[in-house]
Amino acid sequence: MAQINTKTVMGKRDAAIISLGATTGLRAVDSLRRHLAKNLIVSGVPVTTIAQILGHQSMESVKQYLSLDGQNLKERALDFSAIPLAREGVVM
Repeated sequence: MAQINTKTVMGKRDAAIISLGATTGLRAVDSLRRHLAKNLIVSGVPVTTIAQILGHQSMESVKQYLSLDGQNLKERALDFSAIPLAREGVVM
């Protein structure tokens, strides 16, 4: 903990994450980051902002956290039920 520069925003974030893991015995920090990133993206937060929150310099690094589960994909799928499927000359 003494190595972390807590005078910066990123340092404070890092100290909080390490402190959380040390005091609770939590060893799944990466899964917490993935859960946070997923919730942010589902809420409409821009990917660039999520990258900053997670402390990533490149967008490639943040991609690993941005997978959506099947339920979220179903909720965001377009509804095509109101579009007729008839084609000219074809009876359906």
